[in-house]
Amino acid sequence: MNAPVRTSKMSFSKWGKAAATGLLAGALVVSSAVSDAASAAGLIRDSETETLIRDYAKPIFNAAGLGSQGIDIHLVNDRAFNAFVVDGHNMFIHAGTIMMADTPNQVIGVIAHESGHITGGHLARLRSQVSKAKSTALMLQLLGLAAMAAGAMAGQGDIGQAGAGIAFGGTEAMMRSVLAYRQDEESSADQAAVTFLNATQQSGKGMVQSFEYLNSKLLGVEGINPFLQSHPLPSQRLSQLRALVTSSPITTRRIRRSCSSGTT
Repeated sequence: MNAPVRTSKMSFSKWGKAAATGLLAGALVVSSAVSDAASAAGLIRDSETETLIRDYAKPIFNAAGLGSQGIDIHLVNDRAFNAFVVDGHNMFIHAGTIMMADTPNQVIGVIAHESGHITGGHLARLRSQVSKAKSTALMLQLLGLAAMAAGAMAGQGDIGQAGAGIAFGGTEAMMRSVLAYRQDEESSADQAAVTFLNATQQSGKGMVQSFEYLNSKLLGVEGINPFLQSHPLPSQRLSQLRALVTSSPITTRRIRRSCSSGTT
């Protein structure tokens, strides 16, 4: 069994404590060139912070079987609470994630989540899913255009309008297909993250706290279509995470210790 991971108090005073404005945690960004993603993001170089983040990541990478993969962690000059991977060798963490984190465990949870994307091969499969969705959308658009042409030739506007609906519906079908796939993979990465945290004897409480923050940002926001979100809504993920973390052996052990210390 691995020894518990000890983490020091996070110290990012030079970065300030600015409030993060982003709502998405662990976004998986599709990019064919890491250099393009890095230059577009605007990276921060800070040796002290980079060393601390690598110390946080090392046990997680080892638990995920990524220790020998040579993953580089880059700090992005963005105050949003976010992180993403572009391949199996580069992970990007927004400055906002670090600035608003109250405990190291919250940042470690983000690293664990992104590690789940890497071990799950989500980026490659997402590209395949996008390709399949494009083929489906193209077929629907061609059928729609054919119906529009037939309606125009026959002078029947209803057929033409129906064809237009099919054509434009193809694009929506593609979006829904890809986004539904993304939701499944985000949930899968959450589950993997808790597994890695358990393996390193670390609590998933930090992940739960992060999603409590995200959920509070969406309170009062109406009209959100859950099928048009690339991530499960924070409230849904929060419920799933709470269940996973509560049932983890780390949490169970701590509850038992707390109960034992409270008995006379």
